[in-house]
Amino acid sequence: MKNSGTHEGPEACDGFARILVGGMLGLAIAMGIGRFAYTPILPAMEAEAGLKHFLAGEIASWNYLGYLVGTLVFSHLTRRLSFRVIYPAALAGSCLSTAAMAMSDIPWCWGVLRFIGGVASCIIFISIASQVMALLAQKGRPILTSVLYSGVGIGIAFTGAVTPFFQGAGGWRGCWAGIGACACCLSALSLFLVMKIKGAGWQGQAAPVRASKRGNGLLIGAYFLEGLGYIVTATFLVAIVKETPGMAPYAPLSWVIVGLSAAISPLLWQAVSARVGIRTALAAAYVVQALGMCASLYLTGVTGLLLSAATFGGTFMGITSLTLDCGARRERGRGNLVAVLTFAFALGQIIGPPCAGGLAQASSGFALALKIAAACVFVGGVMVWSDRGPGMSS
Repeated sequence: MKNSGTHEGPEACDGFARILVGGMLGLAIAMGIGRFAYTPILPAMEAEAGLKHFLAGEIASWNYLGYLVGTLVFSHLTRRLSFRVIYPAALAGSCLSTAAMAMSDIPWCWGVLRFIGGVASCIIFISIASQVMALLAQKGRPILTSVLYSGVGIGIAFTGAVTPFFQGAGGWRGCWAGIGACACCLSALSLFLVMKIKGAGWQGQAAPVRASKRGNGLLIGAYFLEGLGYIVTATFLVAIVKETPGMAPYAPLSWVIVGLSAAISPLLWQAVSARVGIRTALAAAYVVQALGMCASLYLTGVTGLLLSAATFGGTFMGITSLTLDCGARRERGRGNLVAVLTFAFALGQIIGPPCAGGLAQASSGFALALKIAAACVFVGGVMVWSDRGPGMSS
């Protein structure tokens, strides 16, 4: 018999575990694999398939364009299809597009597959996040959403850890095929856990809302600059480490550090925000990220690598969670500031990689691209600090 009181028994705790683990696996697939597996595999593709920096950036942008398209089509899908249809279909799209990267060496095919993977990743991310957060809210545990977002970092760390093994077994093709197979297994487990939750399905669409106009330009502009700047490191970090003299053996480790740092980032910045307010915490995260991006340029050896990877991983998910939290606080009436923020962020991600890849190819290194990216993020932090709009004081 179910406990109907305020005290939850073992059955309720088991439900929380299912919700969290299933959701974390979904986010690991969406982001760690579907979105960011490209980063640790990129050096092998450059070395073995002759991929150049500029083309590598273009291919990365197709994935981010797919993510942007996914944000636009998601609401239309939910009007016609249920979670139980959309989520498995998106998982299948992510797994197949990842594994299929091993089956071609034609750049435009890679671009198409990365685009499909981007659309699937977006749909997975939004659907599982909205589903799990709604269920956690119903059970009076919204604080656990920070734990949910740690799945992104876990997925990133996973791809960084297994890529060297798959590369040794089958080169860059082995990486894509192996990680695609892992995604299939993780998808099956996520489906088993999520679909077992009683009442799984859309929790109803919120009424359209209008964003308060005060300070939105600063918040949106800052988040655009974050997307433009952070994505340079997110796309090329492992390749940068690989090209640094004496640091090649540490390249896979750098991505694992990013993932582990990203796993604790939402919890860390939520705690900071609770102490000093969203505006101060968010501005601090921007500045820390910018300084960390410069660390690899001015601090040589393992120290610079560890600091750069840890500060990057430890800030980008925190910036995302705090920004979207602030956007949600400002929503009033009609319109959707969160959607505008997501669009601006995605637009920055699309522009960043080919620009950085082109600069790196022209200047024979990523130093200039990283400096510009760090400057963009720093300016974003200044814009956030200058924002006195609603939602920034708490």
